[in-house]
Amino acid sequence: MVEGVEFLVWMEETGAFDMGFSGSSFTWSNNRRGRARIWKRLDRLLINAECLDIASAISVVHMARHPSDHSPLRISFALRLDNKPRPFRSLNVWTARPDLLEVIQRVWNENMQGLPLRILCSKLMATRQGIQEWNKQSFRNIFDTVREAEAGVLRAKAAVENEASEVA
Repeated sequence: MVEGVEFLVWMEETGAFDMGFSGSSFTWSNNRRGRARIWKRLDRLLINAECLDIASAISVVHMARHPSDHSPLRISFALRLDNKPRPFRSLNVWTARPDLLEVIQRVWNENMQGLPLRILCSKLMATRQGIQEWNKQSFRNIFDTVREAEAGVLRAKAAVENEASEVA
């Protein structure tokens, strides 16, 4: 197999995904000069969806590699120690789907009892829950979808590279 494809297949099968990084693009260098120098990103943080559920923020920073040939990674986790609800986040792709408005209208038009402010809060919470359920049904897990798409692109790239090497 082409370099890295087996690893990506493993990531897809296990539900692991790369958290990304900030800092330098590479974590290793052979420390040679000029055209003989090689740069690679060898080190990465892989997590699964369960890790995201317990951490409210995860960051990876590639630190300076001097004097080593490897860059150390600074990994920060902010754990969720409370039971407070997570902030509601929307995706732009939702607005392309006409059934989103139907979900919002259906939930918002439900009859609720209480003081006006309590009714407003209840409608907002019910709308949030309705949109979240609709999102899971319509788009599945977006991290899985992105990971599957990336794996498909890499498989296609590997197939093109294999064809090119057979022709040459």
